[in-house]
Amino acid sequence: MKPRENTAPPSQTIVPDKFLDSEGMLIPTNISKELIAQLADDHAYPDGRYKKKELEDLLSQTARPSPAAVNYDVIKLNHQFFAVFIGKDYSLGKGASGKVKYLQSLTDSSWHVVKIIPQRKISQHEFQREVHNLMKAGMGTGGFFRESPSKGGQYVIVMKHAPGISLDKLLSNENIKLKPDEWLNICRGILSALDELHQKELFHFDIKLDNYIYDPETKTVRLVDLGLATDIIEGKGHILSDSVPPNAAPECEQPIPPDRETAEVDYIVTYHSESYAAAATMLDLLGKEGVIDKEKIPDPKIRTELQTLLRSMVNADSPEARPSVKTALNTINHLLQAQQKLSQPRENRPQRTGFFTRDRMGNAKARTPDTPAPSADSNKKV
Repeated sequence: MKPRENTAPPSQTIVPDKFLDSEGMLIPTNISKELIAQLADDHAYPDGRYKKKELEDLLSQTARPSPAAVNYDVIKLNHQFFAVFIGKDYSLGKGASGKVKYLQSLTDSSWHVVKIIPQRKISQHEFQREVHNLMKAGMGTGGFFRESPSKGGQYVIVMKHAPGISLDKLLSNENIKLKPDEWLNICRGILSALDELHQKELFHFDIKLDNYIYDPETKTVRLVDLGLATDIIEGKGHILSDSVPPNAAPECEQPIPPDRETAEVDYIVTYHSESYAAAATMLDLLGKEGVIDKEKIPDPKIRTELQTLLRSMVNADSPEARPSVKTALNTINHLLQAQQKLSQPRENRPQRTGFFTRDRMGNAKARTPDTPAPSADSNKKV
């Protein structure tokens, strides 16, 4: 079957309806209130992950529900409670550092994802940096749970769920056909999400297609993964890392001193380098080798103006000459409006109040709305 013109997938299904109650809750409200009341005792139940068996024992004291109905764990973290869906078929699998699962807030029913990372996998500094960034951006929180003396502890990072599809997967899915104004709208989302992060006094540093999530239902774009983000201090940010991200600006590259015991380098991030990375990401989205695909942006005038903008943003010789993220966002908005006008059916396009007609000699003259349109006979030669 031939795919439709726009086959963008729906937002990612989190947990099947059969596991939720009529209000969309993984744990029915009356039961979650009981669990919260019992787990609220910080001395008996400190921050941590409470497994299915322990919850069954707690609930058996009140005879509700039956143990068979418990298909979740509960995470207690910074006076917040989350239900962890433990169905293996519906988890997000394993990330680079540890397991990734879905969970639901027991207070407002919002969905989140949780990264559970063994203590040996990342340093305390890396963990604290990511949690600081998430909390500053209003995107999540984290904590440290000690499992046992033999197993050590686990770092737990809870983040708001971003429904949709990452831009790298969107690009590789041949069944997804977007219109020119939709591609431009995604570009606007890339810049807008980055601008919002900057307003929260954070540089992202790891800007790439993988770290943007596009929701085809709301047409919105979110910037995720703040593991390498850093505070903006007097227009600059410093980040210790053992590698430079793929879209980092050339001036971010720093030689590793030969006498260093660690491979980590102090990279300097600026508004100019973030502008470079955003443009490189948009060029990855729209074309190949820095050239915008004509099929994605077919109008030559819009494509040329967009190409000029993005090339100026990846100016390697003069970072200060790059357009800022805000300036680029204004230009993209202008181009999107122009594309939307072109995409309208001809009868719906705005009509000009004055335009030109020609007299019998072929001379152009302005025709007002009162001037009748020339008939077919009026152009015949006498």
